Order: sequence, then structure tokens, then C-alpha cells
Amino acid sequence: MTNNLALRNSFYLIGSIINKYGGAIVTIFSVLIALVSWLYPKGNINIHYVFIISFFSLSIIYILGKSLFLSIRDKSEVPTVRNISTQANGEATEIDVRFFLEPSTVFKRGLLVSIYYKDDSNDMELFIGVGVVEAITEKNIVQVLLRKQSSKLSPEQYLKIITPSAYCLTKYIVKPFLFTD
Repeated sequence: MTNNLALRNSFYLIGSIINKYGGAIVTIFSVLIALVSWLYPKGNINIHYVFIISFFSLSIIYILGKSLFLSIRDKSEVPTVRNISTQANGEATEIDVRFFLEPSTVFKRGLLVSIYYKDDSNDMELFIGVGVVEAITEKNIVQVLLRKQSSKLSPEQYLKIITPSAYCLTKYIVKPFLFTD
């Protein structure tokens, strides 16, 4: 795990350097490659072709480096749950449950999400239900409303999971909802 983090940090460093100084690096190296190839030729190659080929090659490397930087910087990890709010909705059997998530670029307003609870006894994820991203605050906190409870959970299990005294926020997992046939 530590090696992966060190590798990720080194790629981030390389990507950030390319992102910040990439245009200048591409230009300087293109000119240097063209000059070296022209001064020490191995054949009859026109300097214009060497410059053009080296410029486009380094431009591709620059684009790939910038893409690497952006993909690592905007990592698409599932955000953690910050808080849960429960509120009775008219009838005693209906409870509105809202999950407040860390800021994330993965979630957008109106997106369907699936909500799970990590059970410590068997290290499984229990499906709680399907929700929808209701709002994203000014501080980019994602607010998810649980819309449909899982039919596999008994009412006792469901109440235990959503009761504020019975939960630990790190046990909740909210993921973008995927449809299956």
C-alpha cells in the first residue's frame, strides 16, 4: 500500500511539473533536438522536418503528462459520509434519511446512487437502498436522499442501520448507481 502511494505521489509530482512548465519544456526540447540532429546528421534530413517531428512528439508527451496529472489530481474515489440526518415524514413508518458526503467530482445533482453499510461481522456490504443526489452545497458537500429502501432488509435491521446511535460514519458507502439486467 505504501509503495502505491509513493508511486502515485511521484506521478503527481511529474504531472504537476509538466502541467506547470509543459509548454516551455516542449519548446526548448524541440529546439534542442532539432539543433543536435542538424549539427550531427546521420543522413540527409532537413532541419525543418526534424523540428516538426520533435515538436509533435514532445507535444504528445506533454498532453499525456498533463492528462496523467489531471487524472491523479481529480481522483475518482468514492467520497466518505460526513453526517446522516433522519427526519420523520408524515407517517410513523416513513423516515427521510439524508447522507452528507465529502466534496467529490464524481457526483452531480440528480445522479442515482446506491447506498451500502459495511457489516463488520462478515466483512460484507449490506445494500441499504437507492438514493438520489438532492443538492450540492456551496462548499461542495453532496447531499443524498435515500429514496427506496432495500426489500432484503427487515424493518429492525433498517432502523438499526439508520439510527444515529447505531452507526459509525465510516461504515457507509455511497456509490454511483449502476443498472443491471
